[in-house]
This record gives sequence, C-alpha cells and structure tokens, in this order.
Amino acid sequence: MALGDSGKDMVVLAAADYFFDTKYKRAVMENFTNLVPMERTGSLRQSLRHARSFLDRGYNALIFPEGTRSVTGEMADFKPVVGYLALHARVGILPVYLHGTHEAMPKGSNILKSRKVGARIGQYLPVEELEEMTKGMPRAEAYRLIAALVKHQVENLRDSARRAFDAKELRKRWKAERRVQMSERASAEELIG
Repeated sequence: MALGDSGKDMVVLAAADYFFDTKYKRAVMENFTNLVPMERTGSLRQSLRHARSFLDRGYNALIFPEGTRSVTGEMADFKPVVGYLALHARVGILPVYLHGTHEAMPKGSNILKSRKVGARIGQYLPVEELEEMTKGMPRAEAYRLIAALVKHQVENLRDSARRAFDAKELRKRWKAERRVQMSERASAEELIG
C-alpha cells in the first residue's frame, strides 16, 4: 500500500521452508498470493534464477534481506542476495524500513498481535550507482557491499538519520577481519599439526 501503483506488479520473495512447507500452505500461497518461494538451504542458485526471472519480466520484488524474522526485533545483517539480484538483473533498490512488524507478528507466532505497522521509504539506489560502487571487486564482495549499503540506508530510515556510508572504510575493516581469521586459523592448525 505504501508504494501505490509501484506495488501492483510486485512479487514477494518468501522462505519456501516456511510458507510452502505443507501441501495446504503451498496451495494457498500458489493460488492466492504473490509469494515466490526461496530456498534458504539447498538449491539457492535455482531460487535466485527463479526470482531473477520475475525481475527480468518487469516485476518489482519485495525482499526481506535479513533472510528471516528476528527473534528479538533487532535488525540483523542483510544477506548478499539483494546485491546479487540487483547486479545480475540490473535493477536498482528502493530501501524501505518497516516498523512495528516484530510487535505485530513475532517470529513463531501465527496470530497477528497488532496492526500498528508502518513504512518509511528511502531514496532509490540506481543500479548504475551500485555498479560504480562495486566496479572491479570480486563478485561475492560486491554483493556483500551492496547488502551493507542497503542495511545502512534502512538503519538511517529507522533512526531518522543521514549518516554517510563509507564503502572504503567498510572494505578495509572486512580485510582486517579476514587477516585476523586467517591468522587464527593458521595458529589453530599449528597447534593441531
């Protein structure tokens, strides 16, 4: 509803193991909703191709980039899937912060507890800007960086803030973290070996 006409040609990427896990749920979801099943385990590549086919046909896709509902209501890291789909389907991203969803239907609940939900819509991130930001990067890092950018934008929406995103600083931090992990792994191997 918050997206107006842009929400009409929209599919929602949804966890196959939750929304399509029984024949009854599957029948309802396939016939009465616009949910597209996404495998969270196993054949992720096939699910991504399926999701991309909708983007290639001009649909908008609603993605919950954390991959699952939060137990605590705190925002988790966003999965790189959002970056993969943006770059491979060559589509931009519209960050949206949904508030009140945890209180409305906590993870594990099947009953709506509140209707006090809302949305804050951010600034559109054109694919050209995403491509420029990730130019020359290994693909996995590019997908992860786009996911981090989108999370940053959603956090700004949540906090009513305008904090700048520093991609270079984030990449430096990731590189340092990888060095520490490699050093710890080498130390552990020395102890074992």
